Amino acid sequence: MTAPGTEDLLQQFSNIPDAMRRASRWLVWSSEPNDVPGKKPGKVPCYANGRRRGRTDTDEDRAALASFEDAIKALASGKYDGLGFALGPDGTANHWQGIDLDDIPSRPGLQLIAEDLPGYTEDSPSGKGRHAIGYGRVFSALSSNSTGIEAYSGGRFFTVTGERSGTGEIVCLADYVEGELSGRHNKHGPGEHTSAATSDAEALVAVSKEVLADLRSALAHLRSDDRDLWVSIGHALKTLGEAGRGLWFEWSQTSEKYDPIDAARKWDSFKPTHTGYQAVFAEAQRQGWVNPRSRVASYNDIMASSNPDAEGKCPPGFKFTHARELTSQPVPVEYLIDELIEVESLSLIFAPTNVGKSFIAISIAAWPC
Repeated sequence: MTAPGTEDLLQQFSNIPDAMRRASRWLVWSSEPNDVPGKKPGKVPCYANGRRRGRTDTDEDRAALASFEDAIKALASGKYDGLGFALGPDGTANHWQGIDLDDIPSRPGLQLIAEDLPGYTEDSPSGKGRHAIGYGRVFSALSSNSTGIEAYSGGRFFTVTGERSGTGEIVCLADYVEGELSGRHNKHGPGEHTSAATSDAEALVAVSKEVLADLRSALAHLRSDDRDLWVSIGHALKTLGEAGRGLWFEWSQTSEKYDPIDAARKWDSFKPTHTGYQAVFAEAQRQGWVNPRSRVASYNDIMASSNPDAEGKCPPGFKFTHARELTSQPVPVEYLIDELIEVESLSLIFAPTNVGKSFIAISIAAWPC
């Protein structure tokens, strides 16, 4: 069968909104068999120049994305299976966004959502799904689970078919994703099959933003091009759910070997048994990382700023000791005032009058340096 020519393709995609046509966000893609049993074939994105897409949402990536016309010409060559549009930041404060509803016929609850989607809408290549594309502020991703609902404002591309196109109006999808879809995505409808991904989610743990920042610092100390380490870190971060996924993909993209399709497959295959995010800290510490918020880091900062002489003499008012190494064994605590103030600690003393604050302060002042 002869591949459609440029004019035929322009007619096929004539309903694409002008805002998307004007954006240099276009790709082409090829279908590849999936090595994960039961998974659909992968759609591998390529730039219009024939190069396989690498790290997403970087300056280099944005520069390589094509105009609509150039992507159409590449598709007309017959080397590719379809047209794609890259989501993510465009160098301004806004992001191209997308909603993906998967396998609607087997999920009747998605039918009403599919008919109410904002943005430019069209059918997926299989004809069983529905896509929406919009433009506006960033939002937290809704990744694949048994609800069939996904939504992204970066790190992805969407296939573009032009099939059963909707209104074509480009609007911000963030409010709809956060107000209408997020709650549905986070719980499973009655009678819905619980997938392996759902079972894993039941064991997810929540961590503070400070812990996430520490994890990002630890990962920056590790090389993601070591595949064995890359996989083990993925297992450890899987327990954090979407937050862990974001960290792992962000770290993965620091490797020249990064392949978004391979990474997505691997993430779906991870089973976080007998591990957790603490394993990331342990491995980073083995390779010399020091948590910037730890006592050891504070000690090193003081040492660097005070610039002690070659004999190790401390400046007036300071007493330096060797930082304790992190071990699995508890370290005995030495107290200046029993069970109250540790030796070499920074303490703030406040209490009602006549309870001994002055005595404690005098004791501290008299402690030999």
